[in-house]
Amino acid sequence: MSVTRADDSAHSRPPPAPGPPPGHESEARRGFNLRWGIGAGAALALFILAAGLFWVPISDIDFWWHIATGRTIVQQGEVPVDDPFGMYPDPDPARRDGYLRSQWLGQVVFYLTFDRLGLTGVVALRTGLLVACLALVYARCRLNAVKPGPAWVVLLLTAALLTGFTGERPQLLSFLFAGLLFLILDGARGGSWRWLLPLPLLGLLWANSHGGFILGTALVVLVCLGRLPAGETSGAERRAFLRLLPFAVGFVLATFVTPSGIETYAYLLRLEGTLLQERTSEYVSALLIHRLGLGWMQAGIYLWLALAALSLAWLARRDRLDRLLVVAFLGIVSCTAYRYLSFFLVVSAPYVALGLSGAWERLERAHGRIEWPHSERLLVAVLLGFLGLGLLRGDLFQGGVAAGRFPAEATRVVAERGTEGRAFNTMNWGGYLLWYLEERVTPYVDGRLLDTRKLAPYTNALWATPPGLAWFQDQDFALVILPVRGSFDAEPYPLPLHLAAHPEWQLVYRDQGSYVFERVP
Repeated sequence: MSVTRADDSAHSRPPPAPGPPPGHESEARRGFNLRWGIGAGAALALFILAAGLFWVPISDIDFWWHIATGRTIVQQGEVPVDDPFGMYPDPDPARRDGYLRSQWLGQVVFYLTFDRLGLTGVVALRTGLLVACLALVYARCRLNAVKPGPAWVVLLLTAALLTGFTGERPQLLSFLFAGLLFLILDGARGGSWRWLLPLPLLGLLWANSHGGFILGTALVVLVCLGRLPAGETSGAERRAFLRLLPFAVGFVLATFVTPSGIETYAYLLRLEGTLLQERTSEYVSALLIHRLGLGWMQAGIYLWLALAALSLAWLARRDRLDRLLVVAFLGIVSCTAYRYLSFFLVVSAPYVALGLSGAWERLERAHGRIEWPHSERLLVAVLLGFLGLGLLRGDLFQGGVAAGRFPAEATRVVAERGTEGRAFNTMNWGGYLLWYLEERVTPYVDGRLLDTRKLAPYTNALWATPPGLAWFQDQDFALVILPVRGSFDAEPYPLPLHLAAHPEWQLVYRDQGSYVFERVP
């Protein structure tokens, strides 16, 4: 009888497979690992610093007519069919649906915030939405297993450039929904269909909050095209695509469940190439925003576009085609209109960082592995230093309303005098007058400009041209409230000088920034 020793039995089996080297983790687990290169301390420092930069005084001219519309919706219990303020009796139907009916939920959110919490609540809402967008970029960098070095580059640049999008409007909800959309799409890439369940609800909320949902629809289509199975596609990828497709269709169909339905799509299509678009500052190319007084952002935008272009070389792989399409598409539309740059940042930042990871790996091969934990501690110290300096200098967490931006004192004088009727005003002040003077005064124009036929008479009257003065004389204006000069130049408007010498008009108030004239009874 033979006896087999335990050690002989052990040697007769194949040796166990070597375990993973220290610190190695699967791709999926690494995405959510709390020990991922960007530590919680560094992220927290960045979010606090970003919150201080986003907490700025209210200055968006459109904020006021948005909350005025929200007030009307809440008080009347329905979404308006026509202009509820009587400024545009026969507006362009497409613009009516695009401005009055496609943003109703976002307008209600901002109105209720202002009504319950005041200006501080609105500033806090804006800050929270932008910080949430930045947090989504951070989460998606982890989800996509991006190397910490490139991730921090895009996070810092994204935070800096988002300071140019602090307007208090429903578009902030669009930024958040865009980030959530791609968090869902990135999460579903791992194969779990449960990530996709919120897609139709997201489409419904987005379409009723802001017109940016149309860009979301285009991006969903691009993602589906990029993930379309090809000959070399694995069975798992095919199954993932087939799971994605019905939810993507559900997202698109949900965007039609709005008061305007398909008219919102029609409005944006009709807007392309029009004179109104040419004169709207948001449609200036991101390459030329120095013309809007945002020269401080121009270098950052050039850097961002360069990094995005560089990332495309590493995204040009079959399993990353959808990401490449998204980055390329958003880069192109941002070069045509500055308004899309925010979506480019929020949506594409993790993909740009993923593409840059290839260059980062090449750098490490050439110069050795970068010891990120040491760099992380240094980064935390730098961020905390900037935070402390900003607090000491008073540059952070500045709320309230931007000084001199709106005619607060002039509006108070008009309210005290009890003036009623139509008012000739600038586009920048129309929304403010709508909010504070309510039904007593009807401004001539505001940031909505629902009727583009008002644009030519408005411009000619401001500059007191003969056709403009003839038109102005025929109108039944009871009030004129104007700034001394325009927003982008130092040249005074000529109309107040004409009215000061006219016997039918009386100057009732003037300060350094505004005039108020009343028609003599």
